[in-house]
Amino acid sequence: MILAFSSISKAIQIHSKHQIITIKHPPTPIPPQSMSPPTPLPTTLHFLQSSRSIRTAWLLESLSLSLSLSLSLPTPSTSPTAPTTKLLPPSAPVLRDGGLIIYESGAIAEFLCERYDGEGRFVSRVGEDGMGEKERAKTLMWVHAAEVTFMVHAFAIAHLRMFSPKNATGFTEETEEGMSVNVRKDFDWLKSELSQSEDAFLMGDRVTAADIRVHFSVQCILIEEWLKRCEQDGAYQKTVEKTGYSVLPVTRMY
Repeated sequence: MILAFSSISKAIQIHSKHQIITIKHPPTPIPPQSMSPPTPLPTTLHFLQSSRSIRTAWLLESLSLSLSLSLSLPTPSTSPTAPTTKLLPPSAPVLRDGGLIIYESGAIAEFLCERYDGEGRFVSRVGEDGMGEKERAKTLMWVHAAEVTFMVHAFAIAHLRMFSPKNATGFTEETEEGMSVNVRKDFDWLKSELSQSEDAFLMGDRVTAADIRVHFSVQCILIEEWLKRCEQDGAYQKTVEKTGYSVLPVTRMY
């Protein structure tokens, strides 16, 4: 199924094999004092359920961009029913914006904000006087920490659980305990940043690219309130509804 939805156009169209449903939708105004973004190009997002794809879909929704959404369900790469794509590498998310094809969720986030976030709502713009430079640097730090810090440490444990032989229980538990040290340090850092600020989100009183990126990477009771605030964001809720996004439990692959 291909879903096409837009917050800029006057309607949302849902395409299936049998019908097209059009839902009238008022356009999102751009404040007259803001720098108008370029005219959006035809955009397609290859979206894999229970994956980093939610970050890109959420950011696209937040930026009120039209897109076609190609949905796939995760399956083991060795399965004969594993999804295939003509795009290389065959991974998700993959964004096609006009004639450009972009891989890697961090690169996609930076590209979208540079091209379409004229107001600097999701990644701060730097003024001629240097204003906004500190905020921009910190936002980009979170944008990339989401992957190279939080995901690297946490996913190493997830992969250990998925791919360890069943008879390696003792070894797996001992190894996981050692690997979890970095994960606990990561969560302590995030908790400290959130507790030291009076703001609701990582970069202020509204969702930015920092929150959109880090949210998928962490699940911890110590930061439950921040996670809840992120998930109350209107664009996030619309994205979950449109994509059917959910997180699957980590299970063994064999």
